[in-house]
Amino acid sequence: MPRYDYDKDYPFAAFITNLGKYNEGALVGEWVKFPTTAEELKKVFERIWIGAKDDFGQTYEEWFNTDYDCYVDGLYDLLGEYANLDELNYLASKLDDMS
Repeated sequence: MPRYDYDKDYPFAAFITNLGKYNEGALVGEWVKFPTTAEELKKVFERIWIGAKDDFGQTYEEWFNTDYDCYVDGLYDLLGEYANLDELNYLASKLDDMS
């Protein structure tokens, strides 16, 4: 596994935010280091209320990436708010495979 800038052991992390809560005025999210597992993402979604119901019985379904901590030079500007988490995970795993 390569070492990244600032002596990190992962290429980047994303702050995944509950869009519905954000629109209600609350910043509910969590930092996730990539690569990650499906099980960890499921736990993150539970902790940030994705899948939970709001006061009107509507399910919080949408999320977005509020910020990134990136330890690969030049990568930060290429990562977007609505980047697919599976694609981010794939990218991070490929970066980890590099020497």
